[in-house]
Amino acid sequence: MSTPANPTLIRNGRVITATDDYVADVLLKDGIVHTIGQQIQVGPDVAVIDASGLYVLPGGVDTHVHLENVIGPTITCDTFASGTRAAALAAPPRWSTSPCKPRPTRRWVPSPGPRPVPTPRWRWITA
Repeated sequence: MSTPANPTLIRNGRVITATDDYVADVLLKDGIVHTIGQQIQVGPDVAVIDASGLYVLPGGVDTHVHLENVIGPTITCDTFASGTRAAALAAPPRWSTSPCKPRPTRRWVPSPGPRPVPTPRWRWITA
């Protein structure tokens, strides 16, 4: 990550923005995208990353996250509270969830007839 004392140049990556798709350089200063262009010249104080053959998504946000997700003996570190705070700070902010059904406590048996639909034990959280 770029810092005020150490900007970063990502060179020759396939840059994809909301409107464009081309090979270019991306200069980061103070942790934000400063310049996108061709063959950006920088000094020796700039860290250079060769992104040839890789995608560079300035401002891209990974929208696929797992919050409070149990995976075997582990659980993901983000809670719904911390995840919604992070989503609220994203630009543009987006949040959706696909709750998992609780694990069954007994074996499935075909129903003899229609039954009322149970109230879900989860709730939608929007930010």
